[in-house]
Amino acid sequence: MSFSQHEVPSGRVISPLSVRTVLARRLSRLRFAWFLLGAFFGAALCYYLVTLIHHDADYSKKENRERALKVLAAHLAPLPALPASVPARATAAAPVPAAVAAATPEKPGIMLPASYTLTIERGDTLVSLLTGKDVAQDEAYRIVDSMRHIYDPRHLTIGTSFELHLDKGEDANHPIVTGLSIVVSPLKTVTLARLDDDSFRVREIKAPVYKSMARAGGEIHSSLYQTGTESGIPPQMLSEIIQAFSYDVDFQRDIREGDSIDIVFERMHTDRNVTAGYGKVLYASLVLGDRQLTVYRHVSPDGFAGYYNGKGESVKKALLKTPINGARITSGFGMRMHPLLGYSKMHKGIDFGAAIGTPIYAAGDGVIEEAGRKGGYGNYVRLRHSATYSTAYGHASRIARGIAPGVHVKQGQVIAYVGSTGFSTGPHLHYEIIVNGAQVNPAGVKFRTGQMLAGREMNQFKHEARQVQVALSTLPRRTQVAQLEPR
Repeated sequence: MSFSQHEVPSGRVISPLSVRTVLARRLSRLRFAWFLLGAFFGAALCYYLVTLIHHDADYSKKENRERALKVLAAHLAPLPALPASVPARATAAAPVPAAVAAATPEKPGIMLPASYTLTIERGDTLVSLLTGKDVAQDEAYRIVDSMRHIYDPRHLTIGTSFELHLDKGEDANHPIVTGLSIVVSPLKTVTLARLDDDSFRVREIKAPVYKSMARAGGEIHSSLYQTGTESGIPPQMLSEIIQAFSYDVDFQRDIREGDSIDIVFERMHTDRNVTAGYGKVLYASLVLGDRQLTVYRHVSPDGFAGYYNGKGESVKKALLKTPINGARITSGFGMRMHPLLGYSKMHKGIDFGAAIGTPIYAAGDGVIEEAGRKGGYGNYVRLRHSATYSTAYGHASRIARGIAPGVHVKQGQVIAYVGSTGFSTGPHLHYEIIVNGAQVNPAGVKFRTGQMLAGREMNQFKHEARQVQVALSTLPRRTQVAQLEPR
């Protein structure tokens, strides 16, 4: 197959392949030009349609608005006058009053000066409540800024009430604030007053606080904690009482239905008898069957406070009988069938069942010997109190921060938290008392007594005890009986 050659005026020879290449390029350019032309016309068509639709929408809105205004004017138009003896021509010639002006009554003004009691509700701020009474917004913000160095109004809680006083100002549309009073707490009131130069003076007024004795208690028909709180004993005081009696009382085994608790404590209050807080427990008594235990609070000359029995003997002993509050004994000391191993094994401690995370207290002053994982004990703490006594605490969920070998701890200090680590079937504290290196039954250990008061300090203690006895004979005891919980 042969191909002919073509001549061009320039004298060059072009092959058929080059001709096809040139034609393809021109065709491609032509297609691209048509594409641009089509895109242009498409965009113009879209713009036209959108403009048309928008115009129709605007026309429809305008038409609906005009129709609504006509209906509103018809409803607001005054009623036609009743027929009179006046000729029809005269009636028709009478001017028609403006309907809209007749239908818009003038807003009644606020009678000033005025006072209001306002309450903070959900979503309210001091600024919103002030502007709601027509106070100018810039003045409302100025009031907030003036108060912040004494009390930040952003901390106002729902239900807080305050007094607001308004009067006339230069602007007839906005009254001015002449005074503001916020009761922040039973002990503190913040007041704001307007001065002659239009500045504000903010003051904090603290209510005087008085201290008196109060009494609470009752018969125990449930747990000691529940009976105490329901009879009016503040929870923080109950923990202090339990701590004071824990040297002599096993709160799981020793307390029975019909036992009673009675305390005298300090109560702070205002001149309106509003409780402002509580002070110290001055006296506590537990009646356990035919046994009565009493403690009095006494502060030594060197400033250390403690609890003493009626003889002036400190109730603090070497070790606590129960190093955990609100727990129940789930397993005692002695031989038992091991719940996991399935055979009889000596249980060398006492198990106290309690919720995970319940604090575990040091049974006495001492030095940490071990703190960490230890086989079947799980998380374990061992505390040395003297050359003779040590205590151990097993199955803790975690060890308290700062507890490590060599650290000195005080009696009642939190050293760990109840858990179920190691060989354990449920959350509890395994507590051991170790005497001369051997575990012994905690229930059988007799601990030495504490300090005995003497001399002038003993005389001071007896004087304090007599004052408490006078209070016991004159103060009524608030009581509340709680239902017995099933054991």
